[in-house]
Amino acid sequence: DLVTIVNSVHNQDLDFSKNQPHQMKQAIVLQDDHSGGLAIDPTEKTREVVETLMTIPWGNLIPAFLLYFLFGYFLYASIFAAIGSAADVDADTQQFTFPVTIPLIISMASSGIVLSDPNGHIAKLLSLIPFTSPIVMLMRIPFGVVSVSEMLISLGILIVTFLLFTWIAGKIYRVGILMYGKKSSWKELGKWSFYKGYVGCQLPVVSQILSDNR
Repeated sequence: DLVTIVNSVHNQDLDFSKNQPHQMKQAIVLQDDHSGGLAIDPTEKTREVVETLMTIPWGNLIPAFLLYFLFGYFLYASIFAAIGSAADVDADTQQFTFPVTIPLIISMASSGIVLSDPNGHIAKLLSLIPFTSPIVMLMRIPFGVVSVSEMLISLGILIVTFLLFTWIAGKIYRVGILMYGKKSSWKELGKWSFYKGYVGCQLPVVSQILSDNR
């Protein structure tokens, strides 16, 4: 039974740590904490992790995370809102969604380059592009290489781009709602973005749109 097995192991005085590396012996050290329990001593690796966490500029990282997440979400939400207003069925949106996700793929694919050289030219360039900055900047800020001015410039470009695409999405929606049943394209979305006036109240504008799409 189990008791017999435990007693046999104890009697043979087996030491399972003999075949382990020296570092593994020091990985976890159990001591009596004078309260009947066991306490775990901090190891060298644990101290290194704690020291690394203490060097992260949390005062910059937490507000930056909130701002980049918020405006990055709004930016892509406005783009997908424009796409949704121009398509009637899900199959028609496939030609639009993949180009929109390319910047996100580039951000994740370049994470190795950014983490290895957070102050390099590629990292700085991707930090200024509004479609990649929400991901790349949050990779660079923990290293403490991002200045406040650089962060403000990046956020300013992101906010302006978000407002621009929100305005474009509104114009596309005003026209796209009249094109129910018609398959749109990137070229037509570009045309719809530059139509002037309120489409719902100006019949000449509506007739122009319909004539352009015959």
